Amino acid sequence: MMSRVDENSPIYLQLREVVRERIDTGEYAPGCHIPSENALAKTYGVNRLTVRSALDALVEEGILKRVQGKGVFIVGSVSNETLITSRGFTRPSKAARQSRA
Repeated sequence: MMSRVDENSPIYLQLREVVRERIDTGEYAPGCHIPSENALAKTYGVNRLTVRSALDALVEEGILKRVQGKGVFIVGSVSNETLITSRGFTRPSKAARQSRA
């Protein structure tokens, strides 16, 4: 569920959408880290805690992942494909074993 974000929305929501857009356009690629909170705060002229709130929202959505001591990384796209279930291993029939010999 995505709420409407405009210039009257809280700054952290606006920043969240800016970061999301950069991810969607490929500027921030999956598996790569995004700029630090301090760098984003300086770039956008906002408080670091505002940046943290925006990133926390994206972490909660599963778009970003925090790794302590390393930074914030973009999570790869989530696949909606179903996995093929394994039926297990079976022993080849006696005739199949004999034909290989």
